Amino acid sequence: MNKVIVLDQDELRSIIEDTARIAGAEAAKLALSKMVPQKDDKISEAEAMKLLGCKKRRLAALRADRSIEFFTTSKPYTYSRKSIMDYIEMQRIKKVDL
Repeated sequence: MNKVIVLDQDELRSIIEDTARIAGAEAAKLALSKMVPQKDDKISEAEAMKLLGCKKRRLAALRADRSIEFFTTSKPYTYSRKSIMDYIEMQRIKKVDL
C-alpha cells in the first residue's frame, strides 16, 4: 500500500540541506583520499608496465591523457597502483547475459 507524505516547504528544505551536507562530507572524504596517496600505493615504471601489460610508449600516452595518476617527485616517474587498477577495471568489457 502506498502512503502519501505531506511536507511543508521548510521541512522539505531542511531534508534537502541535510542530505546535501551528508553527501558533501562523503564527497570531500573521497576527494581527500584520492589526493593523498598511500605510501604503499606508489609503484615504479617497470611495475606499472607489468600491471598494464604495455611498453613505455603506451605508459607515456596514459600519463599524457591523465588516464592514470603519476608522481613527478623523482625521475623516472612513479605511479599510483590504485589508479592503474581502477583504469584496468574501467577497460574491462562486462559480460552481458542475453
